[in-house]
Amino acid sequence: GKGYGVVLLPGAVVHATHDLAGIIAELTQHASAGVPREALAAALSPGCRGVLERLPQWVQEMLLSERDSTGGVDLTYVQIERVLAQLCEQELMRRRAAGLFFGKFAYQCHSYGNEGRCCHPSDFDASLACATGFTAAALVEQSYTSVYATVGNLSGPLENWQPKGVPIASLLALDRHGNLMVQRSTVDLNGYLFKTLQEMREQWTLADLQTGPVGTLGDEATATLLLEDLEHRHRQAGASLLPHEKGTEFTLAVRELFVEMSTFKKSRLNYRPKLPLALRGGFRLEEDVSGSGQKPPDPELDKFFARIKGIPSVRVKPNDSDPVTLGGQLTIGVLFSGAPAPGAHNVVAGLFDYLRTHNPFSKLLGFHNGFQGVLSGSCVEITAELLRPFRNLGGCNLIGTSRVLIDKEEHFRAFRETVERYGLDGLVVCGGG
Repeated sequence: GKGYGVVLLPGAVVHATHDLAGIIAELTQHASAGVPREALAAALSPGCRGVLERLPQWVQEMLLSERDSTGGVDLTYVQIERVLAQLCEQELMRRRAAGLFFGKFAYQCHSYGNEGRCCHPSDFDASLACATGFTAAALVEQSYTSVYATVGNLSGPLENWQPKGVPIASLLALDRHGNLMVQRSTVDLNGYLFKTLQEMREQWTLADLQTGPVGTLGDEATATLLLEDLEHRHRQAGASLLPHEKGTEFTLAVRELFVEMSTFKKSRLNYRPKLPLALRGGFRLEEDVSGSGQKPPDPELDKFFARIKGIPSVRVKPNDSDPVTLGGQLTIGVLFSGAPAPGAHNVVAGLFDYLRTHNPFSKLLGFHNGFQGVLSGSCVEITAELLRPFRNLGGCNLIGTSRVLIDKEEHFRAFRETVERYGLDGLVVCGGG
């Protein structure tokens, strides 16, 4: 019943799409035979030419113009995710016209082919790359050539990593045109990596998971390496390990890697945000007489804010000797409005920490899905246990967000009823929606 989802496409999906794979094969064949670029479309078989003509114009231009070093279609420039999204949109519009589809459809594409490789390296990546550089220098010094530097045993302790040089020829094969190419590694459908996908498929498909970012800290190996190493060890063990023992170890590994809280998330939870001096200990509120940030009076605009017109700007000042703090018991509501933001959860954390510091009997209520929660009265009390897994993490998953607006008289009545029902002393709106 959820109106959203994520579709993850591997780059090689083009080769697995029958019609597109046929076009690519024929274009590569004709280009290798010396057919001019402007004549490639006409050289295609009738079936492939018909498929090509049904594709968006920008896709046709990419397929006909971009070439790799072997003369084949350079698929790094073919944004297959956009192609499939547009084709899906066209099909849904056809179904809508036929009275078979009544929902909404919008898509947002992200290509991680190259962009995803530009992030900062983890400590593991940095150590691996540095070790590879050292290995390459050692190979050169000993006059080795036509080898590539690599490091093995990566799932073990860093001290036991095994630097080595491997002949380049062992990686190469000939494609069907007789050109040298690096051998492709296919997915082992009986291996632990695919087995992990099968194990987690239903949960990943239906649930909104909150295990946190899967970052790599220290010198820990990635989940892929750890699973491959576990599979290798199980194969080496042979019959000395019973099938159920291997299965139990595999299940525990998957749970630790993908179900329990990630190491990266644990480290984020341990971070304690710092506060400016004015917010530590006692403080006082001082009217800002400088007028900075104040707009000159606008009679037309003031009509919309008749009840709050003239409220001054204030500054928070430290005042250890005579603090002016709200030490009474308060009930404050908070909601997210608009698109998610990296610091939204920490705004809630700041509210919660302030209330608990000044009066442990104060309450913070989180309204579900933005103003929609206020209109329906749907909220949850924010407790330390509820908030803890979301501290220092992005998004708005704690209570959800929406772009519902308060713009009708019945909305204001429902809003007022909710405020009175929960006895709110204030409502904090986080976001721009």
